[in-house]
Amino acid sequence: DNIDPVERLATYIWSTLRVHEIMEEFVIARFKHHPIIQSAFVRFLTRKTGENTSAALAAKIAAIDKEMKSVKEASGGAKRDCVTLTKKLQTLSDNHDQFIRRNDLKK
Repeated sequence: DNIDPVERLATYIWSTLRVHEIMEEFVIARFKHHPIIQSAFVRFLTRKTGENTSAALAAKIAAIDKEMKSVKEASGGAKRDCVTLTKKLQTLSDNHDQFIRRNDLKK
C-alpha cells in the first residue's frame, strides 16, 4: 500500500459523512418516499406484472395449442369418415348400375 495514511483517513471520514447525509435523506423521506426506494419498487412491480402476464399468456397459449391438437385429431377422423363414406357410396352406385344393366332396366 503506497497510499498516504492521512489521505486514507480523509477518504474514510468523507465516506462516513456522505453515508450519514444519504441516511438523513432516507429518514426525511420516511424511506418509502425516497426516490431510490420508489424506483426500486416500480421496477419490482413492473417485473412481477410482466412475469404474471407472461405466465398467463403462456398458459393460454398452451390451452389453445391443446385445443388445436384435439380439433386436428377430430378433423382427421372426420376426413377418414368422409373418405370411407365416399367409397361406400361409389360402391353402392356401381352395384346399382350393375343391377340395372343385369336386369335390363332403365334408370
